[in-house]
Amino acid sequence: MKKVILLFISIFTLVSFSQASHLMGGEITYTHISGNNYEVTLIIYNDCSGSTTSGTSQSITFQSTSCGFNNIANLPLITGSPTNVSQLCPTATSTCNGGFNPGVEQFIYRGIIQLPPCSDWIIHWNSNARNGAITNLINPQVNFYIQNTLNNVIGVNNNSPQFFTLPTPFLCANQLNIFNHGASDTDGDSLYYSFSTPLTGTTPPGLPMTFSAGYSILQPMITSSGMNLNQQTGEMCFTPSQAQIAVVSVLIQEYRNNILIGSMIREMQVIVSGTCNNQPPIAGGIAPTCGAIGGMNITTQGPNVTQVDANSLIMCPGDSICFDIAFNDLDGDNVTITSNVASAIPTASFSITGNGTLNAIATFCWVPTPLDSGLNIIAIQVQDDACPISANSTFTYDITVFDQPFAGNDEFICSTSAIDSVQLIAVGGTNYTWSILSGDTNSTHLSCLNCDNPFVFPDSTTTYIVTSTGNFLCKTQDTVTIFVGIVPRPDLTDTSYCAGSSVSLNAGVGFGGVPYDSLVWGGVANNLTGQIINASVAGNYYVTAWHGGCSIESDTILVTENQLPIPIISTLSGNFHYCRVDSLVLNVQTGFNSYLWTPSGDTTNSILAGTGNYIISVTDNNNCVGTTSQLITNSNPQVSILGIDSICPDSILFLTSNPNNFSSYLWSNGDILPTTNTSVGAIGLIVTDNFGCTDTINDMIYSRPTPIASFTISPDFFGSPNIPIIFTDNSTGNPIFWDWNFGNGIISNLQNPTTIYQEAGPYTITLTVTNIYGCVSSTPIEYLVGNIIAPNVFTPNGDNFNDFLVFTNIDLLENHLEIFNRWGNQVFEKNNYTNDWDGDDLKNGTYFYILNVTLPGGDEQQFKGSITLLR
Repeated sequence: MKKVILLFISIFTLVSFSQASHLMGGEITYTHISGNNYEVTLIIYNDCSGSTTSGTSQSITFQSTSCGFNNIANLPLITGSPTNVSQLCPTATSTCNGGFNPGVEQFIYRGIIQLPPCSDWIIHWNSNARNGAITNLINPQVNFYIQNTLNNVIGVNNNSPQFFTLPTPFLCANQLNIFNHGASDTDGDSLYYSFSTPLTGTTPPGLPMTFSAGYSILQPMITSSGMNLNQQTGEMCFTPSQAQIAVVSVLIQEYRNNILIGSMIREMQVIVSGTCNNQPPIAGGIAPTCGAIGGMNITTQGPNVTQVDANSLIMCPGDSICFDIAFNDLDGDNVTITSNVASAIPTASFSITGNGTLNAIATFCWVPTPLDSGLNIIAIQVQDDACPISANSTFTYDITVFDQPFAGNDEFICSTSAIDSVQLIAVGGTNYTWSILSGDTNSTHLSCLNCDNPFVFPDSTTTYIVTSTGNFLCKTQDTVTIFVGIVPRPDLTDTSYCAGSSVSLNAGVGFGGVPYDSLVWGGVANNLTGQIINASVAGNYYVTAWHGGCSIESDTILVTENQLPIPIISTLSGNFHYCRVDSLVLNVQTGFNSYLWTPSGDTTNSILAGTGNYIISVTDNNNCVGTTSQLITNSNPQVSILGIDSICPDSILFLTSNPNNFSSYLWSNGDILPTTNTSVGAIGLIVTDNFGCTDTINDMIYSRPTPIASFTISPDFFGSPNIPIIFTDNSTGNPIFWDWNFGNGIISNLQNPTTIYQEAGPYTITLTVTNIYGCVSSTPIEYLVGNIIAPNVFTPNGDNFNDFLVFTNIDLLENHLEIFNRWGNQVFEKNNYTNDWDGDDLKNGTYFYILNVTLPGGDEQQFKGSITLLR
């Protein structure tokens, strides 16, 4: 199987699914229920990458001009709809389910309407809009219109054709493609196919759309050898020669006895990639050609069966035909077969061997009756498992059954009295002649010899023969046997059933097609009636058959009960849980006849399992099925950290685990709770869930820019009371807020404020700045209000006035004082002088001082001068 086909992904994603509109195809069908009641079905195909069909119902209009009807019916969406019908392999995820591969959804709306007999019914529906990327129509993104017509005056109780295949194929350019709608008609009406122009508008008959250059009604696609449409079988065979998105509208007309009784428009959207190369499956190992699909290997062939060509047979009623068709894929992909045989030819058998493998074989067997005369068509669709886009082909085979006389089914009567007559019925010919082949020799017991439906009164089992003078390729005669006075013994055999189930016991319908009047079961069955009963209790059973007053009892049979096998699912570790993207190997004991895993479809006793509920069904030698289920869980803890942000330096950030319901936590800072506080730098978190599965996340807390507070004061070193002092901001880092505290109870938010101190003294001025990130910086400066004033003279004469050398405000600061005489000799020195020097014993005269003070901010300032001492 192809694992990846990237070319498909690119072309279909970019071309066919690039528009917001959604409609890709649709059809209207109907089924007669009873009287004037018809069940109408509207099916719409949507592009999942476009807008979706709104609402849970759709309105259709049904109108008749001749009868004066114009009504609207609301069709509800059926249960289970919509359905994902994307042309994908099982492992691919389409846009319908959140994937990227092209997705198609099928919406089915259904309801019952009343259609009294009218010759011109039109049932129609429209909606906006088609895919805007369509290439074969000019201005395609307009209203989508489809319709059905019905003449139920002539086509009484008619049922419309029903379709088997989806009208949304994905194809590759330059590859032969075979498509058939797989239509079947339960009434046996003849179908005629033709191309039609796609319609828009809102009312009948719709407005024909205009084809783009190079396209036409008979060539709705660009192909290398034309669009070949078989008008009797509906098969389309063509080779697209370029990438394109084409609307193909097909008109299907329905004829009964060569009279048109209805028609319908089925619109499909064909998407062709110019870059893909996935080849569709083939039949018989030979690449098909238009009109010659082939592949039939006839295994059973009656004497009047003839193969006309690779796809066609002709035969007579009563002949048998069996043929095999082997399908495979040139790319080596597995192929899967489906068909419409069950609806197209219900009396035929159709079986498949090797379905879903490299080589699958379909087997068709049929014995037609004269009632099956005419053209009988079957469609077989074969799809490969290439990923993500699969390829499929629809193979058409037709069987023509010739007309011949039919005398009816054999019948049974028990009594020989005149009131127990039987009417013979002849069909399939003209100018009938009846005669007795064997049995009752009394010709008066045959009401007429040259009539269609005579009455017979046989006194014993009699075979009658009818001859038709028509011109038939098959036989001109048929026989019918009327069995008299014999009730055939029901044939029953011992059987068994599986515990919890039952087995069907079938007494048969009678002999020669003549049904029993009644059947009564005895033994464990305890007077149950009917041809078929279900035996769910072990024991002895028998049946008594009745017909025409005659009865017979069957042999007694034994029905036994077989116990169900018990599969046991195990793993190597004994654990049914795994972490992250790992998987588990599931094992079941050997010794059973077959294995089937759900949902994987594997048929071995050991599989590789993901998550979900796995069910193993095993079959033993008695064909009894035992089932065990096991839930496989997986945890893939995914943690993130909420609150990650850049912060200011020295700030604390509060972080939270998301989610916060794990069983344990370990932060890189050692915290073990779902939350933590951290600062700037790396942070990591390891979480563990209840199953021991872990997840780790690492992140970084970055520092935000921070301002640096700085300012100057004028005057620089000292201020004076009651004199304005100016503060100038010199902060860096782009602050946007300023908070000044002048140390005297006054604050300011100006960038460069001014203040006045009332009293002298040292003050601590603090500036706090904040930038746009909320980061803050502060700086204080010690500042002195009141300057150092040195005296010119002091008079230490004991009069308590100016007796000491006093420096104003010197007590506010740390200081160091030195006194020198005029010869430079130090005569006094003191740290932290407190204005208490009275000149000691120095003589009057001039002296010199050096005063060093330490300012509030830590800077030092020196004062020098002379002082006169006078006593």
